[in-house]
Amino acid sequence: MLKLCLGIVAGLVVIVLGFTASRSMALQDNPQPSNYQDVVDNFWKTWENSRPSEAIQRAWPDQRDWDAIGRAADEFQSNATGQKCLGHAEITHKALSPTMQYLCFYAQYAPTPLRVEMLCYKATDQWQIIALHVDAAPARWLAEANYQQFGSGSDATAGQGQ
Repeated sequence: MLKLCLGIVAGLVVIVLGFTASRSMALQDNPQPSNYQDVVDNFWKTWENSRPSEAIQRAWPDQRDWDAIGRAADEFQSNATGQKCLGHAEITHKALSPTMQYLCFYAQYAPTPLRVEMLCYKATDQWQIIALHVDAAPARWLAEANYQQFGSGSDATAGQGQ
């Protein structure tokens, strides 16, 4: 009877160790991001070393609405002397909550950059990009910067050249 009990316990230990080892190997093959910065770094690594559309697709593979964003970013890159992204620069970052981060970047191209905005969200234990916006409108950026600096267009020009 004792041998039977020891055999069952030994069998359970082997099963548990086997499950733990296979889960550990699976996590090594596909590590989950431990913080939003890991998600952002992986996004930019892919964007800068491959195509923007691939970075966007990897950010959220099931989000088919983002295909148009990826095509537009690829087209922008093709029109920007056909070169890959020269790098990226953070414009702003704001923690909206402990589980939501807003980030805005310039994807650097010659002759003009592309603005990339994203929301990173953590529902349980992993971060992911849940919203993405890409635009190439420097005139809009100037108006937005003016608004942030002076409040409204009328405030910025008040008292000038009357």
